Amino acid sequence: MTSKKVPVVGNFDLNYKLGYHLISALKITPDSMLVSGPESQIQNLKSLPISALSLTDISTNINLTLPIEVEKISDKLKFSKKEVQITGEVRQFTEGTMEVPFSIINLPESVQINTFPKTIEIKYQVEISKFKEIHANSFKVYCDYQQAINGGLSYMVPKLSIKPNFVTSVIITPAKIDFLIQK
Repeated sequence: MTSKKVPVVGNFDLNYKLGYHLISALKITPDSMLVSGPESQIQNLKSLPISALSLTDISTNINLTLPIEVEKISDKLKFSKKEVQITGEVRQFTEGTMEVPFSIINLPESVQINTFPKTIEIKYQVEISKFKEIHANSFKVYCDYQQAINGGLSYMVPKLSIKPNFVTSVIITPAKIDFLIQK
């Protein structure tokens, strides 16, 4: 007989009511369990599956108890617990858009360029209660001139360098910034 700490894994199929999302990943508590039994069976045990969870039209926090699927593993093993707690905070989100300038990095001093367009649009999702905390300086976007030149491109790709940690699903439009070198 031997013992081993084994991680618990979930199989989740979650569908939210329109405008609602988890604010962080679902939490499984405990995230691992002590399993005891014959060494030959313990060695091969990589994870403990819990019952599949399928929820639809979610608009409130998740707080459920699910059993470990012990019958799928072995009847010779002993578990420190036979169930886990699944929790997750669900909030209502809204979509916002904002037009912001971008900076250009790695542009040699001897080179002058014109970009088209001059600004970009950021589309983002944010928890409704934090929507008013978003302002023009919340996002920083840059384009790398040298990366475009090294890649033989006639455009630069805008990249997000700063965003509030409570903002999700950021989309930058356009995905390419055209430029002309001035002489």
